[in-house]
Amino acid sequence: MYIRGELAAQITQECSRCLELATIPIGGDFTYTLVPAKEETEENLELTVQELETCYYRGDFIDLTPIICEQIVLQVPMKILCTDDCKGLCPRCGNNLNTGSCNCHSDVVDDRLAVLKNLKVKH
Repeated sequence: MYIRGELAAQITQECSRCLELATIPIGGDFTYTLVPAKEETEENLELTVQELETCYYRGDFIDLTPIICEQIVLQVPMKILCTDDCKGLCPRCGNNLNTGSCNCHSDVVDDRLAVLKNLKVKH
């Protein structure tokens, strides 16, 4: 049996840079082949592309919940951004740089690295 589906949803997660809530659309198409499960299992460690799109079921009832949940997880981006040009948070004070600047001095150097300031590089 073949199933084909289309997923369209919106998710709300924290932005990876500024931690504000961001709502983004996710979606995609998927196809699977549903096959009755065999009693014995094969010790096959390498799967073909066709086997990756095969699901097994037992009995007369087919639960599509795992397939749909898998597709939702696969469509969520690894890094969610509120906008493509999100400036994120100031690493010193934590101020959201999208809403305004902060008063932190960017020229502050870690004392352990101050010695490198006097290093002269030969070209």
